[in-house]
Amino acid sequence: MYYHMYGATINTLTIRTQKGNNAAIDRWKLSGNQGNVWHHLSGVNLQLDSQTKIIIEATKGSDFTGDTAIDYVELWSFACP
Repeated sequence: MYYHMYGATINTLTIRTQKGNNAAIDRWKLSGNQGNVWHHLSGVNLQLDSQTKIIIEATKGSDFTGDTAIDYVELWSFACP
């Protein structure tokens, strides 16, 4: 996955998993301005099965001066290199 978090009022980008109706568990989280560049996120290993959801959530900041984007999300059936 690639992510872009740029601006003075960037808040948080979070990856969670949720199995069935259980509470979601944070697996990765990043906050704040990361510069006007795309970053590659690798090495996030999630234990998944047919009942587990992946939740990618961007929490907006306090103003319009921040943008968060994600691109090129890949799911592999084995551990990441």
